[in-house]
Amino acid sequence: MRGLLLTTSLLAILVVALASSPATARTVPAARAKAHFKAGKAAYAAGNFSEAAKEFSAGYMLDPKPGFLLNIAQSYRKAAEPKEALHYYQEYLKAAPDSKLRLQVEGLIKELEEETRPKPPPEPVPVVAVTPPPPPPPPPRSDPFYKKWWFWTGVVVVVGAGIGVGVYAGNREPDYVKEGGLGSVSW
Repeated sequence: MRGLLLTTSLLAILVVALASSPATARTVPAARAKAHFKAGKAAYAAGNFSEAAKEFSAGYMLDPKPGFLLNIAQSYRKAAEPKEALHYYQEYLKAAPDSKLRLQVEGLIKELEEETRPKPPPEPVPVVAVTPPPPPPPPPRSDPFYKKWWFWTGVVVVVGAGIGVGVYAGNREPDYVKEGGLGSVSW
């Protein structure tokens, strides 16, 4: 019984040792890094660049391959985050100095440095004092109609004609028959 227990214990130790060997320890993070790479690639293809950068960063943490840095930089560039993209492009060149993509990456770095360089404030626009035009002159003052000469002339003519007709009518004897009326009868 003691021999069986010893053999089982040795076999268990051997299994644990083999399971925790460096080769096995490396394949688990590499497999997870590959999963993050695939997720990042899918997010990038879908246009979700910020999510792609996060996935590539998670993959890089598990398996620090320079290709992840390039993918992170590309994702940030597409996400319109030039400072982050610039940082990761520079890290990529440090991690892979002999890369075939070096010239292209250096060109992108120059573009991003131009983009992230602080721009001088714009020239102040000279302020030209604009004085408003003077208000238009008031319209010429017009006297009311009852202060006009032609009004009073008309009044005098109408009143004079009325007086003349009244005097004429008051001094004349009526001719009722001629006018179609009946005569008066006195008793």
